[in-house]
Amino acid sequence: RRLRRHPVHAVVGERRAQLIQAKENVKRLEDNITAEISKAYRKLERTKLIVDAASEAVVLQKENQRLSAKQLEAGVIKKAQYAESVAAVKKAQWEELQATLGYRLALAELDRIAGRFNY
Repeated sequence: RRLRRHPVHAVVGERRAQLIQAKENVKRLEDNITAEISKAYRKLERTKLIVDAASEAVVLQKENQRLSAKQLEAGVIKKAQYAESVAAVKKAQWEELQATLGYRLALAELDRIAGRFNY
């Protein structure tokens, strides 16, 4: 004689299977989020290095401009050469702004992935 399975047992088995599937889905999501956060953090670190380098370039170009101003006063260089040093400072400042924007965008992306919003 064959035992008949009670409908409740079937439902319990079905719910267990659903629970296992849900746990697997949660684990997969956690792994994906962890990978995304790691990638975003590496990008943030890279952009910070770029900002630091760009800031150093501004400092160096400003010093070059200062020296050029002294050379212009002494008559060693022409106004056009001094103007080039001024342009180099402006270019370095522009690149620093671009680098800072890249850093802030990377930070915003990391915040988005981590679920932090600073509005």
